[in-house]
Amino acid sequence: MDVSGSRVEYIPGQGYFGYLPGSDKPAMRWGSEFWAMMEEKAAQNAANKVETPVLPNGPGRYDPVALETFERRQLTDQELSALAAELAEKYDPSNMTREEMDSFMEDLVAEGLLSQDELGLLGYHGFTALWSPFNGGGMMGCETWDTSNPEWNTYFSRYGYASSLQECNGDALAYTKLMSFFKNPSGSDAFVKYAQTQRGGYAIMANILEATQRKRLALGLGGENGGTSNAYAGSGLNLNNPTWAEAMTRWKTASNPSDSLDAEDVRNDMYASLDNVLEAAMQRRRLALSRA
Repeated sequence: MDVSGSRVEYIPGQGYFGYLPGSDKPAMRWGSEFWAMMEEKAAQNAANKVETPVLPNGPGRYDPVALETFERRQLTDQELSALAAELAEKYDPSNMTREEMDSFMEDLVAEGLLSQDELGLLGYHGFTALWSPFNGGGMMGCETWDTSNPEWNTYFSRYGYASSLQECNGDALAYTKLMSFFKNPSGSDAFVKYAQTQRGGYAIMANILEATQRKRLALGLGGENGGTSNAYAGSGLNLNNPTWAEAMTRWKTASNPSDSLDAEDVRNDMYASLDNVLEAAMQRRRLALSRA
């Protein structure tokens, strides 16, 4: 990612603001003044027992105790299809703004798929959560990328080790996929619970966005954006091929005798997607060798 056009501004009483190239909204904020302001907002939310923290009162919260009693809704295939159809009219998973991501998370909360008490881990209104992991609580530890995941090369080949929606050029599906590709958290009990909750939340969002993307393509509402296409340019990847996960989903659907999908076409899709995975792996190796 080219950060040569990035800039930093300091505002007395508010701290530092970091801007990515071409963006008029800060991608990161820091400093003692910013931290003091966030602590005050968190205290206000806690005192007022706010159900849905909204700006300027503070970003999403993380309450591991409350999450212990949260019963996450499990969708049937039919329910997932219906929800994806509804979301397909509102969002383009390959091109979403920060505000649309916030709205998307609110929709999943309303559906019982996410909890208000984990939104602070998922970037809702920013990554400073009420009961922030960076403000004590024994939050020390680390985790690693799961590069063995069969979808890793598909998304890594586009954006590398991206960890924000901005770094993925608004491609929310790629962003949530990449953020779900962490594994083996180690450290304090509080950190392990934090990391597992975060990875699980991103995996849920990625699955819903993936279903939404398939529904958009089926409805003729468009697919991947220009930024994604540009990221593939020159990589040797075939943009018309489905991902391995998409091909496997189609294969499972085609196995149903009542479905109209042609099994031979689906099998060809699987081979084509495998070509993409293998080509992405070779592209990654070529890049590593060139850097060496």
